[in-house]
Amino acid sequence: MTHRSLVVVFVTCTLLVLGGCQSAEERAEEHYKAAVEHIENGDTARATVEFRNVFKLNGKHRDARMTYANMRRDEGEVSEAYGQYLRLVEQYPDDLEGRKALTELALNMGNWDELRRHGEYAAKLAPDDPTVRAGLAALAYRDAVIAGNEAARLDAQKNALELLAADPAQPGLHRLVIDDYIRIKDWSNALAAVDAALQHEPAAMDLLRKRLGILYASNDTLAVKEQLTDMLDAFPEDNQILSALVQWHIGHGNTDEAEALLRSRIDPSDDDPEAGATLVRFLVEFRGNDAAREELDKLINAGGQHQALYRSLRASIMFDTGAQDQAIAEMQAILDKAEPSADTDNLKVGLARMLEITGNPVGARALIEEVLARDSSHTEALKHRAQWLIEDDQTGDAIVTLRSAMAGSPDDPEIMTLMARAHERDGNTELMSEMLALAVEKSGNGAAESLRYARHLASIDKLRPAEDALLGSLRVQPGNVQILAALGQLYIDMQDWGRADHIARTLRGIERDEATQIANTLSARILAAQDREAELTAFLESLASASDAANSADIVIIRRLLERGKKSEALAKVDQLLEVTPNAPILRFIRASILAEDGQVEEAKSIFRGLLDENDQRPEAWVALYRLLRATGEQSEALSTLASARAKLPDNADLMWLEASELERAGDIDGAIAVYETLYDANSGNPIIANNLASLLADHRADTESLERAFVVARRLRGTDVAPFQDTYGWIAFRLQNYDEALAHLEPAAAGMSDNATVQFHLAMAYAAVGRTDDALAQFAKTRGMLDPGTQSDLLSKIDAEVARLKNPTPAGDTENSTQ
Repeated sequence: MTHRSLVVVFVTCTLLVLGGCQSAEERAEEHYKAAVEHIENGDTARATVEFRNVFKLNGKHRDARMTYANMRRDEGEVSEAYGQYLRLVEQYPDDLEGRKALTELALNMGNWDELRRHGEYAAKLAPDDPTVRAGLAALAYRDAVIAGNEAARLDAQKNALELLAADPAQPGLHRLVIDDYIRIKDWSNALAAVDAALQHEPAAMDLLRKRLGILYASNDTLAVKEQLTDMLDAFPEDNQILSALVQWHIGHGNTDEAEALLRSRIDPSDDDPEAGATLVRFLVEFRGNDAAREELDKLINAGGQHQALYRSLRASIMFDTGAQDQAIAEMQAILDKAEPSADTDNLKVGLARMLEITGNPVGARALIEEVLARDSSHTEALKHRAQWLIEDDQTGDAIVTLRSAMAGSPDDPEIMTLMARAHERDGNTELMSEMLALAVEKSGNGAAESLRYARHLASIDKLRPAEDALLGSLRVQPGNVQILAALGQLYIDMQDWGRADHIARTLRGIERDEATQIANTLSARILAAQDREAELTAFLESLASASDAANSADIVIIRRLLERGKKSEALAKVDQLLEVTPNAPILRFIRASILAEDGQVEEAKSIFRGLLDENDQRPEAWVALYRLLRATGEQSEALSTLASARAKLPDNADLMWLEASELERAGDIDGAIAVYETLYDANSGNPIIANNLASLLADHRADTESLERAFVVARRLRGTDVAPFQDTYGWIAFRLQNYDEALAHLEPAAAGMSDNATVQFHLAMAYAAVGRTDDALAQFAKTRGMLDPGTQSDLLSKIDAEVARLKNPTPAGDTENSTQ
């Protein structure tokens, strides 16, 4: 090729390259136009690809960012849309459209910090814009409620209503107005406000649930049924709505209608067997095991793809009715013939439950790990693993496991309940409370979840919120005996006698033995709490006279006589009852207890021994005999009795507790710790066992491993208001050199246990550690005055050493440790 030819070729190629070359911004613009065209054609998937190309070439393409964010928002991907709007305003802080979008989304999501950030910024750009004004009105309302400023709240509410009248398509403002009416229990206006909002969002589940809650609160039972029916028609796959409608029928005595509803949802060809399983669970509870077995036989004989599941349900009924070995064998037989699948994973979880109950935790855990090895997201298996981690005090791992479970089942109330247990074990009562409340919400005010949350609230003296939790559940299940019982007791605690009595009368109207017994108990407690002794006695006597045999009313009468110091009358009452049923163990036990308290020791011992000769599996008789022997100074015989009791009932917690106490008194601390470790393994959720074990570990062992173990066991006691628990946790915090936290617990502990020298000593040590020398010396002097030199010489020596150290401080550079 000639030189001229090479030049021509080079020039030609260069012109071609230059002619086809575009800047990144130009190519990004072409991708943007293509994306817009795809959106117009309804092809958002291809539009998304084009938007990604835009951002690779030009990450600051304002129109593309806004259009993409709007598209994702229209698709319901609110979280991603929010992130895109945030990216936009980071690049263009004064972009009004972006700020308005963020303001509106933050209001709709109830994210008040973000609403304040973007709403107030948008107000600088366009103070008269309706969206901006709506955000500011919501902020003003919330600030007024938090401050308790009623005038400001009313102004904010009025402003919100005016804005809604001008622009009804404001979902965040609708919700604000609805919640305000609900908060002040203005049910009529709340219902009207929800209906107005539903005109713009007819399928918004949160609005439908608010409407349902308002109808429950208004006691409009027929409207509740209609609402649930409409919701189930609109969302036929929502099992919570189905459950609520079934509960409505049951609560109104329409058990047949409830069963018909469940049967109507069974489709043999359905890939999901949940409808059949739900019917079987219903039959177990309301028709009995035989009816459930009969239904399962029909489902199994009909063939289909869910044979294994229905056989497993039948095995579960066998297990729960006592045929445990047979049920386990059946489950194993099903699994032996089944290929690994989602169904077999469920069966393994069911078998794991059976193995754990029958004392094979190793086998149970192995099955759960098999399931998670095949499907790491299996919700039920994750819940089992988390429960075991909580019991093993591995709360951090439990929380991580539960978060994984929540990712797959975000509305599962059992996950929230387990999360609450994990936070409780970890000593974080605030997060525990939040999770209990969330469990109530996700369960649709379920009875178990509401009871659990109400008990927690009552335990921290939040009685009104506890009442709200119970009433919310009662609206869903108006005839639930346990909810009524808890509510009745709560009203007694609140000294609201009228409503407590109303609950008792409601329970009597249910006409079931369980409900009647609870009603009688509540009535007795109401009279006792008001010191209406004569009426209480008459009431109890009327209950007792209804039966020839001794009943609970007789026992209450005897107990109250003893409480008032009327031993002879109590004994006469027992003897009167024994004339009718001379061999009744409970009456003989009570008689022996009264005799023991009255100083008639030999006869009391004779009765206790007679009861044990008849049946040596009576732990209460063993404990009573041991304590009587110990109280009368017969130490050797008391220990022998305890040893015999432990041999007969080796797993009884009360007897193990007595043994630990004896070992501790004898100075065998390692032996006592071993017993408490056994108790803890059997029931790690018991705070008293946890306290005693941690206390012994912290007080009597100096190694790091024991101290760390004490902290893990005791951390649930953090923030408690129970003095012994405060002392245990405070002393462990002291041992770990967390002196401020130690002092925060030990000061109230010492105030609550003012006669306990060890607790006073712990506080003195904490004062010394934080440099409050005068307080420490005074506290040591106080403690010293409480001690017996003959029996507490070790503690006296520690006090003397500490006082000497405080009065003669160690020179700088001397690293000698103080006595602990």
